[in-house]
Amino acid sequence: MNGARLISGSVSVFPLAFALLMGVTPALGQQPSPSAPKDSPGRQAPANEAEDAFRKGEQYSERKNYKEAMRWYRIAAEKGHLESQNNVGMFYLTGMGVPKDVAEGVKWLRKAADRGHEAAQRNMGIMYLQGIGVPQDRAEAIRWLRKAAEKGDDEAKSALKMIGEK
Repeated sequence: MNGARLISGSVSVFPLAFALLMGVTPALGQQPSPSAPKDSPGRQAPANEAEDAFRKGEQYSERKNYKEAMRWYRIAAEKGHLESQNNVGMFYLTGMGVPKDVAEGVKWLRKAADRGHEAAQRNMGIMYLQGIGVPQDRAEAIRWLRKAAEKGDDEAKSALKMIGEK
């Protein structure tokens, strides 16, 4: 996965991050669809199958069943899957599929960002810029945004331009 999207088929990270930057809480809590993916989650993914758990999370997310998507992303995230860690963080930040918990969201975003996940780095930059769950710190925001921009993240580049940085 390229990390350019928060959740395949549902919410782009940059508009979400931009909404957070602008102090707007997007309305993401849609009713889950009653339809489930072909592989129903009657059993947990094996310990070495983080990618399979991530894919199940993607399937549920595409169906807007965010509670089940979160369950599968969390399984993958706990196994070290970077994109899942980013998704879990964003789900907690927005209250999508789980009760909103900014501290828990920051914890998961930081895990992925520290390990080099481009979207998580961008998201951490936005968090520091806005002071969401972390102290507002422009220098730290720029540091995270630059890390993502150096990897080619267009949204991070745009965010840097918006705040007058190159």
